[in-house]
Amino acid sequence: MGKKKPHIANEPEPSAANIGMRLLIIGLPTLALIAIIGFMKLKSDEHMPASVLAAVKAPTSSTPTVPEDTAKAPIAIPDTTIDLTILPVIPDTLPAAPPDSVGVDERSPLTAGHEDGHLAGAYDRGAGNEYGISYDDTNTYPTPAEQHAYSDGYREGYAVGYRESKL
Repeated sequence: MGKKKPHIANEPEPSAANIGMRLLIIGLPTLALIAIIGFMKLKSDEHMPASVLAAVKAPTSSTPTVPEDTAKAPIAIPDTTIDLTILPVIPDTLPAAPPDSVGVDERSPLTAGHEDGHLAGAYDRGAGNEYGISYDDTNTYPTPAEQHAYSDGYREGYAVGYRESKL
């Protein structure tokens, strides 16, 4: 005959109430989840277009079937009553920038020099470089007066930027 398993005092014996409680704890949420998924599936079918529903529910055969309820489905009808000459002409691409506008600084020479010099001076001081390591006041302004104004602004801006920046 079979051997009986010795009873261990610390191990609880499975009882009908214990098994029933486990089934209740696991089974009830599982049933609720299945019911929710089924309800959501049914509700999602109501929002599908009639033609898609008919194709899903139609029997598979070699002859195409046209469902009766597609006549009730909303169909997009293009508006062709507007004369095409009235509509604005929209170009397919944007025009390229004129060559003389690329790289042109819109700031005044003095302001541009001061801002550029301030940035260079602050960078040199912040990076721990010595004074004047990245000093470069070259510019592309067309007249000598504008070039001189840029250089003056750069020199002042560089000194202020180097002096005011933190290490």
